[in-house]
Amino acid sequence: MHSSHALHPVMIQEGITVLIIGMSTVLAFLVLLVIVIYLMGRFVAWFVPPSRPTTSFPDAADEESLAVAIAAAHRARH
Repeated sequence: MHSSHALHPVMIQEGITVLIIGMSTVLAFLVLLVIVIYLMGRFVAWFVPPSRPTTSFPDAADEESLAVAIAAAHRARH
C-alpha cells in the first residue's frame, strides 16, 4: 500500500538535482558579479586619477566660529 503523502526516492533525487542546479546558478551569478565589479573599478581607475588626501588645519577664523558655536550650544542647554 502506498500512501499519497509518501516521498518517493525519485522525487527526492529530483529535489536534490534542482537544489544543486539552483545553488550553482546563484554561485556562478555572484562570482560573475564580483568579477564585473572588480573590472569596473579597474576601468574607472584608469580614467580617474587617484585623489590625494588633503590635510587642512583650521585657521583662526574657523577656531573662533567653533568656539562661538560651542558656547551658544552650552548656553542653550543650561
